[in-house]
Amino acid sequence: MKINPLIEIEDLNGTPLKKSVMKVNKEGKMVPVETDENFRLKDALINSLYGQYEDEKFLSGEEKMKRYFLAEKIWKVQGEIDLSAEEITLLKRLVAAAYNILIVGRVYELIDPIEQEKNKQLLQE
Repeated sequence: MKINPLIEIEDLNGTPLKKSVMKVNKEGKMVPVETDENFRLKDALINSLYGQYEDEKFLSGEEKMKRYFLAEKIWKVQGEIDLSAEEITLLKRLVAAAYNILIVGRVYELIDPIEQEKNKQLLQE
């Protein structure tokens, strides 16, 4: 399936979300700080691919490299990218593990047309 990873992720009002970075505050604690850059689909996908999750403590090197190469493929694209059903399934699982409900909903809608159709039907009920 073709997706455009450059699409901005928006809140419920249609306002683009901003990227955040971790910085050390005055108390010496790491805290997220919002930047001026908009948060894009590729940010969510790549961040989720780079994540290490509690239920994956013993992930093989082969699986880690598979995720690394998929992240690199997404990062390099300047327009649409063609992803396999297997890659979409992996991305959905990892995004669900890494992000909150809003991001998960937006990402699922953007990378899975079946999910889009389900949501349209729910809204009509």
